[in-house]
Amino acid sequence: MVWNFVTECEKKVNIIDKLNLKNVLGDVCILEKSIVPFTLKSSGFCDVLTYLKDRITFQLHKAKECRGEELFWSLHTLIFTKRSFLEGHNTLEQCVNSVTLWSGGSHKVCTMIGKIQNDSLIKFRLSTTKVKFKRIPKEMIIPLAESMIQESYSGGYQSFGLIGQYIRHFAGPVGGCEGAPLLPLIHFLGPLKQDA
Repeated sequence: MVWNFVTECEKKVNIIDKLNLKNVLGDVCILEKSIVPFTLKSSGFCDVLTYLKDRITFQLHKAKECRGEELFWSLHTLIFTKRSFLEGHNTLEQCVNSVTLWSGGSHKVCTMIGKIQNDSLIKFRLSTTKVKFKRIPKEMIIPLAESMIQESYSGGYQSFGLIGQYIRHFAGPVGGCEGAPLLPLIHFLGPLKQDA
């Protein structure tokens, strides 16, 4: 049986923003995007995958402990920048720096989805692709960053049987930073060129 993430997620949540990611998984549903201080280099890719699996495993087991009868998904999307991540003194500053960095550029994205099965077995699916952001006007950057932070505090998927809180803290080769969902930026995603 093919595990169709989009179909399964749409059964759970009726309002989902989708990115058309051209990869082996087809359309992948992006429920959450997160700020992560990694730059994507082939030598560090295995570390990133381990990091993703560890975070997803931890979240799913915690969710199962709290609400054991429900089916849980956990999805993480990491955006890798072409240059070093800009650190900030607080969450707002980090979000502003990140939005500024992503604006007008194309960036590699790694998405991993985890689904808990048979009480303890976790099934993983991985997708890598690119996204391109349109140029974001300077006057919109701070309001967008504030919106990202507000979204991160809402934990908006708890009532749908998905993980109830967004991931807040990340640590990577460049250091630690706060994580926040990027749903407010979905409208600034530009068209992706299809591979030949």
